[in-house]
Amino acid sequence: MKRLPLLALSLLASASMFAAEAPPGSLAAAVRDYSAHAAGAGLPSAYRATLADDGIIMFLHARGRAELDHAVANRVSPTAKFFATPLVVHEAASCDSGYVWGDYRLEFTRRSTGEPITNHGRFVQLWQRNAAGEWKLFLENWAPKAGVASGNSPALAPAAPARLTGSLREAERHFTTHAAHDGIRPAFLAHVADDATIMFLNAHGRAEFEQAMSAIPADARIFAEPALLVEAASGGFGFVWGPYRFAATVADKPFSATGKFVTVWRKSPDGAWQIVLDHGTQDPEPAAPSAASSAPANSSDKKS
Repeated sequence: MKRLPLLALSLLASASMFAAEAPPGSLAAAVRDYSAHAAGAGLPSAYRATLADDGIIMFLHARGRAELDHAVANRVSPTAKFFATPLVVHEAASCDSGYVWGDYRLEFTRRSTGEPITNHGRFVQLWQRNAAGEWKLFLENWAPKAGVASGNSPALAPAAPARLTGSLREAERHFTTHAAHDGIRPAFLAHVADDATIMFLNAHGRAEFEQAMSAIPADARIFAEPALLVEAASGGFGFVWGPYRFAATVADKPFSATGKFVTVWRKSPDGAWQIVLDHGTQDPEPAAPSAASSAPANSSDKKS
């Protein structure tokens, strides 16, 4: 599909910056070193060395050092190697935060059978500097690569861009209110940048986004509760993370789901906040109670 010229230039510039020798201390250098670590020594080692103590791995449903260490030890194969191809590396003007997204290849050996497995998809990372000035991986999420969804709904009506020039908190509140009251489709149309990446739709750029958005039910709404909001000191970049509830009519029946979302915001040249990346991870199904824990106590087993 033909891309917007601005989008093509942005991707080319970002990829070239990563491929070239990145300036020492830059986010691009940190991403390069992390990617080399994950591809060489392996993903568990790279996570242990780079994750922030209060970090989040969305696809593992883990937040904070204790949950992260447990998830990496028990749910990430010790043989896993992660090969990243960043397409966008954006560092805030204040050099205190930034985001990365791109393609990945994951290789590991299945423990039970010894079978080699390779998965492909797209990733997003949020980075922050700690008090010592070191870049730390604050959030990561993955999405399997798939074709862009396409629906049978009528073409989406153009939406007037939301001109949000206040704080990031105000912009996020405006978007979440719009998505809850008027629906996901008009809310996103009014708030996304032309070069936005909407990972839960596998869409990049406005043309793909509008095509994919037509597959979402017209009555779909998102009820989001931002639990974490970070705005760069420069005031032109930030991100939000928290829980959401999705509600829509699917196959003539009410459907709902809950999960966690991450939304990355950036100010456009004219000073308005726009969404440049959005992704979500659905909550896992509650674990079924074990037979032992659900069975009533047997009085004959009690000691007298």
